[in-house]
Amino acid sequence: MSFQQGLSGLGAASKQLDVIGNNVANASTIGFKRSRAEFADLYAASMYGVAATATGIGARTVNVSQQFNQGNINSTGNPFDLAISGQGFFRMEGGDGQAMYTRNGEFQLDRDGYFVNAGHYLTGYGVNDRGEVIVGPPQRLRVDTSNIGAKATTEMILGSNLDARAEPPYSVFKPTGSLAVGQSNLSSTAPTSAVTSQPIQVFDAAGKAQSLQLTYTPTATPGQWTVSGTVGGTAVTLTPATLTFDAAGKLTAPAGGQLALASTAPAVNATVSLNGLTSTSQPTSLAAMTQDGSPTTGKPFPVGIAGTPDPDTYNYTNTVTAYDSLGVSHQVSYYYVKQEGAPNTWKVFSRVDGGAPEAMNPDLVFDTSGKVQSPMQPYTLNHLLDNGAANLSISIDLSGFTQNAGPYANAEQRVDGWADGVLSSVSTSKEGYVEARYSNGQTKIIGQVVLANFANAQGLQPIGDNRWAETYASGGPKLNAPGSSNVGLIQGAALEESNVDMTTELVNMITAQRFYQANAQTIKTQDTVLQTLINIR
Repeated sequence: MSFQQGLSGLGAASKQLDVIGNNVANASTIGFKRSRAEFADLYAASMYGVAATATGIGARTVNVSQQFNQGNINSTGNPFDLAISGQGFFRMEGGDGQAMYTRNGEFQLDRDGYFVNAGHYLTGYGVNDRGEVIVGPPQRLRVDTSNIGAKATTEMILGSNLDARAEPPYSVFKPTGSLAVGQSNLSSTAPTSAVTSQPIQVFDAAGKAQSLQLTYTPTATPGQWTVSGTVGGTAVTLTPATLTFDAAGKLTAPAGGQLALASTAPAVNATVSLNGLTSTSQPTSLAAMTQDGSPTTGKPFPVGIAGTPDPDTYNYTNTVTAYDSLGVSHQVSYYYVKQEGAPNTWKVFSRVDGGAPEAMNPDLVFDTSGKVQSPMQPYTLNHLLDNGAANLSISIDLSGFTQNAGPYANAEQRVDGWADGVLSSVSTSKEGYVEARYSNGQTKIIGQVVLANFANAQGLQPIGDNRWAETYASGGPKLNAPGSSNVGLIQGAALEESNVDMTTELVNMITAQRFYQANAQTIKTQDTVLQTLINIR
């Protein structure tokens, strides 16, 4: 008889209860992975093997393996909490630089800004000065809690649509240079007195409107008339002053039907076309004359004059905030003025902090499809400052502008530079990018969490504090960015709960208890049988 089977069974049941008890104890431990006891039977063997009649000598515990199935993920609202959805482990580093691995994402910042958990440092990929992730040896992830610092604006990329239907807000006067007599007739049957035309408004060299009238006087010679005129009540000189018509009433002199009109005060110099004038037997009729002059309309844009420009002097405007090297904000306003006589040309003016507007050269010119034709290179805006900061020097790219028949609209506005700002929050994306946000609206990538995976995760050695160490059995760590090969994604502001199912563990506990009781009963039975043998006389 042997008590070995019962004793080994008690040992196995006790080990199973230990494993179950540990699972239950860690049911609320973040990132904990439940274990299970694994058993094998025992047989006595000799050099010839196991006998065919061998009954076995019990059971033994061959392994306590951890089960790395996914635990539930719960949102916590704490931006430093991280959960892994899928495979992989956070790579941690002790104070001595020793690597270890965990699923517990209860992180916080220490006094130096490092992500820590139970005194161990979270590691990942660092970034360069441009905020680009550098894939290389993992390093401790750290949030720089100091101010982000100011950055001067050096570039503005603007894009708007300037309505092709817009009218120029300002038109410079054009002095009268030519006049034309409409279809008129000087009666040849009764030319007894002078005939005066209707007055017409012309514009002198100063752009002032003047009233012009022509007077036709018949001479004693049939078919001949003289012409005179006044501008603003002052007689003008007309060369030649004699008109000659043939028998059919057609004007034959002056040649080409052109007169030269000259006046010094007011100053008017123009060509008068009389090709619409005849002299027939029909009654006298004088049509209105036409002229090519135009008055000044609108107001010129106040270049070089401090103050807010009159809205009637430009078509459109927009204002962009720029920052100097100290982080002081400056308002840069742009004004767009369509040009008279050049429907695809706009003048652009800039104005900083309410100062005097300055013209930006060359003009903004569009082609026939409404795309920018000139300038091909960005403008440069230079502005002197007296607040101790470096002077503004900003490259202004307007290549994104269009001129189409549609309302004015700002389609693009990209400006670098910012004021100083303090750290306001930290978040982690599903790809593991750790992003710092600042009070000035800027964001900065400060690193990327890496995840480790192993060929045999069950070969990892538990070392306490929810940590594992690699072993020969586990194989070396394979480091990857979250979401890439063989690793899951990161969920920020969340934690992965223990994967212990209390219902399952309690059922397993009852089973292990019965297992223990049954093995104890085996020993008791063996004891009874042995006692019977001893009592034989």
